[in-house]
Amino acid sequence: MSFAPPEHPADLTPLQRRALQNTRAFLDEPPTMLTLLRKGLLRLTFLVLYFGICGAGFLYYGYPVVAAFIVGMGTGAVVLSLGASRQFVNLWPVSAAIIDRRKVDYLLGEPPDPVDQP
Repeated sequence: MSFAPPEHPADLTPLQRRALQNTRAFLDEPPTMLTLLRKGLLRLTFLVLYFGICGAGFLYYGYPVVAAFIVGMGTGAVVLSLGASRQFVNLWPVSAAIIDRRKVDYLLGEPPDPVDQP
């Protein structure tokens, strides 16, 4: 893995491509908590189910302290995720101001917007 910025669309990894697609979408319409929660709904659902089932299992087998610890860890993970999403939404105007939209379009292999043409 290289830490150099990608110079050509073929240099992007699938994760980088997905991040740029999200960035492009957010440049068109700024992110909100609702859009971020919708994007992470599957991951958040899995997290809640996993910690909930584990907590219920420990509670069922007579380990209430461990169950409370597991549920507390899950609650902390969800709150941390929501806090990071809120921070992302609040900081987006600054990020949008410094993002080179033409470079994002180029790396995604999309034609530039006519509005962006000099």
